[in-house]
Amino acid sequence: MVQKRDKFGQSGGTYRIYHSSTDTGEGLAVSRSIGDMKAKKIGVISEPEIKHYNLGEDDQILILASDGIWQHMTIQNVAQIAQAHYEQG
Repeated sequence: MVQKRDKFGQSGGTYRIYHSSTDTGEGLAVSRSIGDMKAKKIGVISEPEIKHYNLGEDDQILILASDGIWQHMTIQNVAQIAQAHYEQG
């Protein structure tokens, strides 16, 4: 079952996957899993969302990250870490 529930089990929050409507545990915060056709039965979308961007000569860093990163870090934090690694070569 895919539902939005907050940490108190109330409606709202992030879409999560639960074993059943009576599942009281923490759900898996995934609504899309690339290529996972078996999970389609429980509401997971296996088709990826694809976007195209043209990178320019001045572009130095490309960050690919899942929602798990953005739940815990700001874009500024991620950019600082990536920049530090870029500068180290």
